[in-house]
Amino acid sequence: MVDMAAITPGLDTSVVAPLLYLLSAVGNLCLAVLVVFRGRGTRGALPLSILCLALFVWQMGEGLYESTGTRHWRYMRLAASSVAPAFLFHFVLHYVRREREYGRVTWLLYGVTTLFSLLTAGAIAFRALRELV
Repeated sequence: MVDMAAITPGLDTSVVAPLLYLLSAVGNLCLAVLVVFRGRGTRGALPLSILCLALFVWQMGEGLYESTGTRHWRYMRLAASSVAPAFLFHFVLHYVRREREYGRVTWLLYGVTTLFSLLTAGAIAFRALRELV
């Protein structure tokens, strides 16, 4: 068994974890911008860029919550993480050209994730929603 503390003496995870979250958020933002400007008109460009923006908000909120511990960043990361599966599902369906077959399922998934996101965002202001989230 390898002792990780012996390999990385002095590594402070409270600094490294937020930094990695912020770097991955910047990477997703760059990918979204690249897809928007270079992939205009290609199949799946819009759903992929929206997915990258959702992942950017999720990871940025995660990094800011880890570094500051402020309550509103916690709810922002949860709200963004709840919409990411719907955008991923939409991107996959669009890419394999099956969005018409699963249109109702996609809209149902968007409705459920919108409800989750609104409930999570409402937890910033309402105590009852904070207990639910």
